[in-house]
Amino acid sequence: MPLKRVYFYPLWLRIWHWVNGAGIIILIATGFIMHWGIHGSLIDFNFAVTLHNITGIVVTISYFFFFIGSFLFYNSRYYRIRLRGWQTRIYKQAQYYLYGMFKGEKPPFPPTERRKFNPLQKTSYFYTMFLILPLIVFTGIGLMYPELIIDRVYRYNGVFLTAMVHAALGFLLFVFLLIHIYASTIGYDPLANFRSMINGWHEIHDHPVLKEEKDEDEDEDEEEDEAEDRPVTGNTPAAPEG
Repeated sequence: MPLKRVYFYPLWLRIWHWVNGAGIIILIATGFIMHWGIHGSLIDFNFAVTLHNITGIVVTISYFFFFIGSFLFYNSRYYRIRLRGWQTRIYKQAQYYLYGMFKGEKPPFPPTERRKFNPLQKTSYFYTMFLILPLIVFTGIGLMYPELIIDRVYRYNGVFLTAMVHAALGFLLFVFLLIHIYASTIGYDPLANFRSMINGWHEIHDHPVLKEEKDEDEDEDEEEDEAEDRPVTGNTPAAPEG
């Protein structure tokens, strides 16, 4: 039985999440076909190229909505990384994922009303959403309009280098997606996080609060001003009963 329910995922964020997730899966599938030059598969090669380009445009537009919405509705505060004590928190969370959770240990940094992500989640989401994905967008635009790309970088063809960077980043995004789906099943109920991304409500269970967790929250409280200590949206619905 959850201790309480917190409205972590407003409607705009849920819509973006599912649109972006479906788009990323299509991009990975069509990108694989394009990269390896697969013909005669379930999807025609030329159709895969067209579908990849169209989906890329949709994902790019949705990313800009996410970027603007994150700052407009204060969602960006959940991605802030405090460097002081970062390695220690990462180490503790990694220990939990590697063997702690299999021994029935409590998570060192469970979700709270002020903290949506644990240190590993926050770090991976930050670099994925604000570094890898933007680079994929920019290199993808360059491949759609090769006249924008520098002809040569030293002795290497600019388009070739851009394509290699785009493919490598796409592979990293594929690995992130697999880990993200697996990590979403960790918890009291393997389907709880998926339900949260449908109805917006995250179930918080009663965990003992560790000293490291208290210190992190207290430091964040001191650094955040009162204007940012507000609900994720201005219109948070009442928590469902049960």
